[in-house]
Amino acid sequence: MVNQTPDSKVSLVLSDKMRTILFWVTIGVIVGVVIVALFTFLRGFGGQTLTEELGVPELVVAPGEVTLCLGQSQEFTVNSDSVTWVASGGTMTEGGVYVPGGAVGDFIIEAQEDGSERESEAIVHIQMCTPTPPPTFTPLPTMAPTDTPVPVPTVPPVEDAQGDVGTYDSGAPVDGVPAGVDIRSANVALDLSVSLQPVTGIPDALAGWVQQNEGIIWLTLWNPIPDAPSVYTQWLVALDLDGNLATGRPAGAGRINPDFGDEVAIGLDFDPATGVYEPYYLVWDSEAGNWIDGTAPVRFFIDDSRTVVALALPMDVLAQIAGSEGAPQTARGRVAVLSYVDEQSVIDFFPDRP
Repeated sequence: MVNQTPDSKVSLVLSDKMRTILFWVTIGVIVGVVIVALFTFLRGFGGQTLTEELGVPELVVAPGEVTLCLGQSQEFTVNSDSVTWVASGGTMTEGGVYVPGGAVGDFIIEAQEDGSERESEAIVHIQMCTPTPPPTFTPLPTMAPTDTPVPVPTVPPVEDAQGDVGTYDSGAPVDGVPAGVDIRSANVALDLSVSLQPVTGIPDALAGWVQQNEGIIWLTLWNPIPDAPSVYTQWLVALDLDGNLATGRPAGAGRINPDFGDEVAIGLDFDPATGVYEPYYLVWDSEAGNWIDGTAPVRFFIDDSRTVVALALPMDVLAQIAGSEGAPQTARGRVAVLSYVDEQSVIDFFPDRP
């Protein structure tokens, strides 16, 4: 018979307790594994996520994938009242409209719900192409049997002379003008009046691109823009939104505005170093006596023939810049194309400078 000391008895008691604890821990682990496996099975075959079972659906961005042409915008929706949009390759408005930048490629749109960890993504493929305009249908006029159809006259746009590109400093003629610089026409009249929401004379290429509540500037070129311009080029317009020479950038402060003051400049740059088109707009700060960058998205368009260039900015933005005395629907201005020939700045104006 073996005698047990008090210490050995305590050890036996502790060993029994440890075995009991280990037993229940093991049982707990097994139960947990079974629960996880069961949840995974139900999730795979039951068609619902845990958040859906609790009455909270997944956050979903629609469309989930879309292909856009460079310069074409896209509205996205999400099943939440309060999200923060994050976008690569472009910008998102608060209303969920994606405006591409100047690069092609595949980019991510992400919606992050405010106050929660829910988020969802969409993929945007940006290509160098021209959006296919939707079919348009013009209803036939309703006429009485005795009515005689009256033809509606069409007013062709005024054309600028070809080959009138000059040096930036003096306007002297230049040889070897880069393609895509010589302006043919624009939605600017010879008296400098600008129709920011034109209803006639719009190039056919813009039929499916123009959107409501936007002010647009378009111009056509005698020679197409190269697929990859080899020199820095800038297509731009300076606008006098209130018709007051005493406001905006002073008349004559720039080559483009010798006969009007301008409150806003809208443009499209191409830098061959980056190979990217960059739209922008600048607002004149009278107190600082300088331009400041605008923050609203600017849309731009270059057609398949590469002879039509258009820029668009929301009318409410233009109205805000114009102020209470302005009327952006009847703005004045001038368009220009600036480029370089052998390190010399060359420019074409429409209408021509006085």
